[in-house]
Amino acid sequence: MVDITSKAAAAIVSTFTLKPHERYLQSFEEIAATAAMGAVNSFESNSRIRLSRKDFDGIFLSSATASNVIGREGQHSWETIFASNFGINIDIHAFSKGSEALHHCITELKAGEVDFVILAGCDKRSDEQHVGDISNKSIDPNLRLWNWSWQNVYATIASKYLYESMTSHEDLMAIAINDKYNASNKKGKSLKDFLSLKSKKLRRLSYDPLTNNDYALTTYDGAAALILCSPEKAFEYVQNPVFITSSASMTSPSEFWTQDNPLSYPGLEKAVRKAYQSAKISPKNIDVVSVDTKVTIVGPIALEGLGLIKYPAIKKISEHINSLEPNYSESHIKYKNDFGKEFIINPNGSTYEIGNIPGVSGLYRLINLSKQLNGTAKNQVKPEPSIGLLQEQSASGMKQMVHILEVER
Repeated sequence: MVDITSKAAAAIVSTFTLKPHERYLQSFEEIAATAAMGAVNSFESNSRIRLSRKDFDGIFLSSATASNVIGREGQHSWETIFASNFGINIDIHAFSKGSEALHHCITELKAGEVDFVILAGCDKRSDEQHVGDISNKSIDPNLRLWNWSWQNVYATIASKYLYESMTSHEDLMAIAINDKYNASNKKGKSLKDFLSLKSKKLRRLSYDPLTNNDYALTTYDGAAALILCSPEKAFEYVQNPVFITSSASMTSPSEFWTQDNPLSYPGLEKAVRKAYQSAKISPKNIDVVSVDTKVTIVGPIALEGLGLIKYPAIKKISEHINSLEPNYSESHIKYKNDFGKEFIINPNGSTYEIGNIPGVSGLYRLINLSKQLNGTAKNQVKPEPSIGLLQEQSASGMKQMVHILEVER
């Protein structure tokens, strides 16, 4: 058996999140600092080590807005707020997506350029500018990712998928049921509480995969942070670190019409192949998976690309949900992968449920997945899972990122 610390690129030793679906009064920079300090306080409460400002080699910041303002008019505000908390010489690296920030953070940890860092994501979606005219070019371009063009594209893809796979609208709604059921932490929940999504009379317009309203909301504030370190030192800090054993990123042509088959992501197939090879595992080893479900149809396409469920994944998930009794009340809906092993899709990690806060939603899902692995989740989905997979993508789906997380058992 391969020693995890020898193959891992980084280790997660602390996490912190501000509650999503809220609107915070702090400034943009203060939200980021609040999350970062929350991760520090969480670390110190679970470790015998007290941290000083000099311990950190840098901050990798993930935010759709911050990536546009750092280096320009917003530089002074960011330097001021982080200098007061982490020291005047702290290096700030900004990216538009959490998974991109994570990927670059891992690269530097693996290369030995840094040893102990903060990965933080933040964004303010509730400001007045974020509910203005999406055609206004002065608005942050990331806020226009979910305009009518992309929404219509995904609605068209959903229709094409159903036609070619000979599945129905009700089958596609099973993905929505899985997402909402597996994202819920409510005690006493049962499947019948979510089956109403399949009824056309009760269907919520904001959750219809065949309309241009099927997308995760971006109108909330959010912040999340993690502390990462080199894998060799992880056990010096905490008893149950989560190791990132692989991180792969791949970009394919961004135009759907250049693809031979719009019902798959070429970039995902390449990224996951690279991730599996680097982590020295295969799809049959995955215990829990978090796929990016900012749009409903993305879920089954991603599961197929990850090699976990063969096409048509929609049909297999729908058949499994229909086989369950309405009073089914286990913590999560569990599936069998193509190798016969039980695994769980999106444990507390539904993008739709969290909200698609650019630069933050991926970190929320990363933190939820890491908590499932180290046993600190409020709703533990599986006894002692060992390996988890996080998939994230851009609006078009052409930028794909896959991260493999493992714990030592």
